[in-house]
Amino acid sequence: MSTAVVLGGGISGLSAAYYLRNIPKFSKVLLLEGSKQLGGWLNTTQHSDGATWDHGPQSIRATGKTAYNTLTLMHDLGLENEILPVNASHPGAANRFIYYNNQINALPNSLLGILKKPPFLSHSLLWSILKDLTTKRASAEAEETIYDFINRRFGSEVADVLINSMCRGIFAGDIRHLSLQACFPYLHNLEKQYRSLVLGTFRDKEEVDDSCPLIKKARAENWRLYSLKNGLQQLVETMEKVVSNDPKCEVKINNPATKIILASGKAKVHTKEESFEADHVFSALFAGDLKGLLSEDQKLLHRNLDLIPAADVVLVNLEFEGNVPTLKGFGHLLPSKESRHFLGIIYNSCVFPAHDRSDSPSTRFTVMMGGSWFDRLTEICPSMSESSLTNLAVETLRKQLKISAKLSRSHVFIHKNCIPHYTVGYTSRLNEMKTYIADHQLPLSLIGSSFEGPGINDCIYNAKMSVLAHATP
Repeated sequence: MSTAVVLGGGISGLSAAYYLRNIPKFSKVLLLEGSKQLGGWLNTTQHSDGATWDHGPQSIRATGKTAYNTLTLMHDLGLENEILPVNASHPGAANRFIYYNNQINALPNSLLGILKKPPFLSHSLLWSILKDLTTKRASAEAEETIYDFINRRFGSEVADVLINSMCRGIFAGDIRHLSLQACFPYLHNLEKQYRSLVLGTFRDKEEVDDSCPLIKKARAENWRLYSLKNGLQQLVETMEKVVSNDPKCEVKINNPATKIILASGKAKVHTKEESFEADHVFSALFAGDLKGLLSEDQKLLHRNLDLIPAADVVLVNLEFEGNVPTLKGFGHLLPSKESRHFLGIIYNSCVFPAHDRSDSPSTRFTVMMGGSWFDRLTEICPSMSESSLTNLAVETLRKQLKISAKLSRSHVFIHKNCIPHYTVGYTSRLNEMKTYIADHQLPLSLIGSSFEGPGINDCIYNAKMSVLAHATP
């Protein structure tokens, strides 16, 4: 009897357990989660009045290879009719904003917008496009920061304002430290293959297996992002039900691993009260947590896992009374030169109005703070209490969006180590760990947001690929 043990019941670990059900090589699948529930950062609150709040990721991207894999999963789980799609023409997908120089500025989303000089740049984006078209490939394969790459290809203003803001929204991180190759491998490959990112974008044709009817529907209707009627935790609960009902699977919550011993092609996983023999371990734990479980003789893994930091992020969900007049769009982000601790605001009621309360008009937002600048946030808000963070979020939102409506409800979540940061050198460190694991035939697979993508789609896809590597008995 061959046993697979999955460490961590977030979306990565849950996905691994889900796909392991169909791998004949393993006759038993054990999922260990240290907290009281599965899902990790996918956590939703639903109120009796219908208001639905996601306290982690706010939506799922609907385009690209990893996104199509998630859509296939949604189809297989029978969630097609639970999806709330946002297509390309919807303001929640088409309109994005930057708060810069104390005002909200629309990002260009048309040809005319590219030709006109936006308020946050000293030139039009056409100048930056021409710079990219005339820039040579990088002369060396050394990893670049996102800032260095964008500065080289599009200029410092695009890097400092546009990309800085975008990466604060995606990674809550500093582009002067994050690795372009690790965070945006697609852009790195476009330059290698086509020299120009602009030319590569037009020439690179993605092959799509649209045998899944949900992928066909999403492409036909031009979906850009989506949520679920009961929030993103609905995906977790549906997967949990499938895994728990499978006779070869066992799920243990409130049962964190305390030690992992890897030797002779076998593994032994210890918890506080028991231990488990495993033929293979799929670790979906944050890199630093995994490091703390491995024996001291795994020095190479210790060293490299220790070099994968993660950001702490505060999310504040805010609901105001009435239909508050505001901009129609996904939300706005701030570059670090505008505000270090305040990352941005998502306009939830515009993107997913179906999640608003049903008994009276309301307008919902989600405020994001901290990230690489969490220390600055603690200076401004020393107590870090729920009330003080709510007051800070409301005060800043009122200033930026000029809202005077009465606050009716709020939720505050402080997420520790929630977004791993792939700093320069990450790619070589990850490859070194994978080579070490293979050369020493260690029964260990590295999955989860610390490895090869922090997004929901990335986590599900990479868990699936790691499991499929064991499809042959």
